[in-house]
Amino acid sequence: NGNGNNNGNGNSNHNSTTNNNSSNNNNNPNSSSESTDIPLKVCLGPKRNRQIISFEDKILIDQDQSRPTLSIFEHIEGSKYSDGLFPSYVLPNGRRAHFYYCGGSLLDEVAIEAVAPPPRPSTVPQALQQTMPLAGVLSTVAKPPGSAPPFIPYKPVPRIVPLPNRHTLTVKHPDRLDDPAAYGDLREDNLQLIIQTKKIIKTQTTTRVEDLEVKPIEEREPWTLPSSIFKPRVRESDAKGFFDSHQVEEKMFERDWQRACAKEKFMSMLIRENKAGKAGKDEKVAIKEIHDVLLKNYLQLYGAFVYYAAAGTGDPYHLSLNAFTSFLDECAIADSESQFCKRSDCDTVFIVCNFQPDKKSAEAQVNIENAMMRYEYLEAIVRLALSKYGKGQESDDIGVCVQNLVERNVLSNLSPLASVVPNDFRQDRLYNEEVDLILKKHQNLLKALYSRYRLKPSGGGLRHKVLRLDGWLQFLNDAHLVDAQFTLQDGILAFLWSRMFIIDEIKDYSKYSSITFVDFLEALGRVADAKSLPSASDLDSHNYENVLDWAMDKERMEGDIGTSNNNNNNNNTSSSGG
Repeated sequence: NGNGNNNGNGNSNHNSTTNNNSSNNNNNPNSSSESTDIPLKVCLGPKRNRQIISFEDKILIDQDQSRPTLSIFEHIEGSKYSDGLFPSYVLPNGRRAHFYYCGGSLLDEVAIEAVAPPPRPSTVPQALQQTMPLAGVLSTVAKPPGSAPPFIPYKPVPRIVPLPNRHTLTVKHPDRLDDPAAYGDLREDNLQLIIQTKKIIKTQTTTRVEDLEVKPIEEREPWTLPSSIFKPRVRESDAKGFFDSHQVEEKMFERDWQRACAKEKFMSMLIRENKAGKAGKDEKVAIKEIHDVLLKNYLQLYGAFVYYAAAGTGDPYHLSLNAFTSFLDECAIADSESQFCKRSDCDTVFIVCNFQPDKKSAEAQVNIENAMMRYEYLEAIVRLALSKYGKGQESDDIGVCVQNLVERNVLSNLSPLASVVPNDFRQDRLYNEEVDLILKKHQNLLKALYSRYRLKPSGGGLRHKVLRLDGWLQFLNDAHLVDAQFTLQDGILAFLWSRMFIIDEIKDYSKYSSITFVDFLEALGRVADAKSLPSASDLDSHNYENVLDWAMDKERMEGDIGTSNNNNNNNNTSSSGG
């Protein structure tokens, strides 16, 4: 049906549809004296751009019968022919007219509204999409509304997807590739129903609100070392303090050097070697130069003495022949090519330094006959220096010879463990509030352990008032602290390093060969530090990439020392047997 519409702006939208107007302008219902130049526009519902047809003044004749056409003719009042067949419409000029629309063989424009998505499938057939979602749209396209009969329904048939060239599922007939029914016809043995049960646990949470009373933090005085558990060390040590001082170190050396110079054979040897030299120095000046060199390096020399004495076969307060030989080998002192410093010459030095002219003296009571004490060790250093660099080999100056031996052989070849300074551990690891609180918390137990392992002397008698080495080693054994990572030598070194410096090793030998309760606490700290793994910062500061490298290096150093000791023991056994 067409609705007349008069557009007063004079613009017209041309359609590809051919418009058949009346051939006579006088008979044109659109002609009028007032608006002959205004075209008539007819809108075929619904209103769209392509549904608006304009009747112009000119007449177009198109012989193409396939295109749709719209014809207009005037309504004659009283006409019975069109009555009930064609409705009439009132034009804008008040006249009535009939319209005839011929659709031709082309299809009319059909508006297809947006299709709402299908509902969520709730059954298996819906999930399998047995019907196309756009089936309703296709029906509308096949038979558009408003088409004039007769019309040919347009039902587009989509192309069927070609059959696959193989079966991807286990079907009943896998050899039938050209039969569509063979696809999807699964074997019944593949159809399995699996029923799973899942236990649902409901958790019920109950919240209870309580008022908590936060006690105020008690203010306490800042931690200080004099108020710590280490306080008795000030009274007990020769340094009268918490650290070994340089004054005590110097007094130790002076006492050892005094005893060495009191040996007549040692002094006569120094005077003889000084006179044999071409420098012509006064003997007091030459001896003073040796004194200054040894004093300057006494801390390192004493550290080497403690380290190698702990690795010996005797007690760790004397340097045995095996330990002395290890010292010679690791410091590259003995030389088979040397004229005066062969291995046999070094053994002679050891024997000469151990000679005791007075077997009943105070020194002889505590000095083991076949091992060197500190002052004898200093004498051996001087004699080895003269044998290796003196006697016209490199220098006639006895002071220069001693300096060469100390710098070239001893200091440059000492292992890190032989260069340990006891004060470093006390400053960096032991003396702090955290360690002090832990030790105070277990103070009663620690005192009981210290008292328990103050063993009786092996020859009988009363228990010692202080802890000696045999009790310390018994404690390590009972506590199962000695293993592959913490050896017996490590335990002995922890005992020796925990002692404060003793000025006189002979007069105060009992104090020199034992540890106090505070020393015992330090020894425990050294064991704990050796048993624990180093931190990342410690590894970086010692140029280790990881803990494994540190453990392997530690095991290697311990293995080298153990191998050296075993070789020395075998050599001594062979010599004794010969």
